[in-house]
Amino acid sequence: METNPHRWLAALRHSHDTLSRFAGSLRPDQLDGPSYCSDWSIAQVLSHLGSGAEIFLGGLQAALSGHEPWDRAAFEATWDRWNGTPAPLQATEFVEWDERLIVALESLGRELDSLELSLFGMNLDGVGFLGLRLGEHALHSWDVRVSHDPTALVSEDAVELLIDRIPALASRMGKATEAGVEPMRLTIKTTSPSRTFLLDMEQTVTIVDALTGHHGGDAPPGVATGALVLPSESLLRLVYGRMDAKHSSETISEVGDRPWVDELRKVFPGF
Repeated sequence: METNPHRWLAALRHSHDTLSRFAGSLRPDQLDGPSYCSDWSIAQVLSHLGSGAEIFLGGLQAALSGHEPWDRAAFEATWDRWNGTPAPLQATEFVEWDERLIVALESLGRELDSLELSLFGMNLDGVGFLGLRLGEHALHSWDVRVSHDPTALVSEDAVELLIDRIPALASRMGKATEAGVEPMRLTIKTTSPSRTFLLDMEQTVTIVDALTGHHGGDAPPGVATGALVLPSESLLRLVYGRMDAKHSSETISEVGDRPWVDELRKVFPGF
């Protein structure tokens, strides 16, 4: 995984600039239109990112000033205020708050290398903090852009960084027992960038990097095995629950007796 927080910040800046330009081009009726998130309009996705920017900035400022981190009550008050804001203002205030957060991070300079803070009950360094924000920013940006461009992809610079967060994401987002999918063991190879992961799914879901982990011997009886080859961008969206049949890749290759992608869509329903 990339350990230079400035690379993560550059990707976040790029994601912000791209989404801000797109949001600024939309009419009010388009802001009220659907995003990829079935329960949210485009404005509501922007509101979610805007409230997130305010919360991330609050966490950053608390750490820098030595104050206590935000608690659940502060989160909920922020979400309520944003949810009650009219759609056009949700869009413009997203741009403003997101810019404030990024400018605050850019102003840290070398201090970013030694940043430590607590947010959402986690102790984070600069890469951890930026990784959380870039993940939600890049994927929700796709949620917005794909509603107007079915060929939209997650930004390449974000994919190059986020692909190495797949093991941690899978353990949080995978729904093994709820999915009703039979146990499986897969080798997953990605392109652009190239990675090899090992997926195990029985009672829980785990994905490890093939360079640092292993399946732990032969598959137990009844556990199907196979292989999957796909772009890193597709795997990222798959784990985030954003690769339905309409937004799939033509370059996916499945080896084995089961429709791995269809089953993994059930395992990773998204948020």
